[in-house]
Amino acid sequence: MEQTVSERAGIRLKRLRLALGLKRPQMEKTLGYPKGRLTNLENLNGRLNEDDFFHIGTHYPWAIKYLAIGGDLIIPEGVDAPAANVGKAVGNVAAAGEELAISNPQELMKALTSDPAMKAAFQEMLVEVLQQGLGAKDDRD
Repeated sequence: MEQTVSERAGIRLKRLRLALGLKRPQMEKTLGYPKGRLTNLENLNGRLNEDDFFHIGTHYPWAIKYLAIGGDLIIPEGVDAPAANVGKAVGNVAAAGEELAISNPQELMKALTSDPAMKAAFQEMLVEVLQQGLGAKDDRD
């Protein structure tokens, strides 16, 4: 069965990296990848192989199922990741009985940026996502 681009492991790997708040060079260093390997995987110019799964599983064992078959990316408690922090902020707003009006961008931003550390992580993640979407040259060199 042919996979669509959104189902490919390289796209899921990029989502994992962004969720962890890592730039490519940081993740390449963590995984022991040569420069450019992560870029090739994320841009679908290569496929994840058993060595990739070994290296990723050594550092992020909880992400292997997501990378292999897709589904939801579930970041475990205790893992410091901007995406997990954003999810926790939204959960805290809901748990406090406050209404999170997603149709109101100002309220959403208030919920996401009330903590200075979370605000910085959210901004960094947002900048990288926008750079990728606009085709800006980021940390690929």
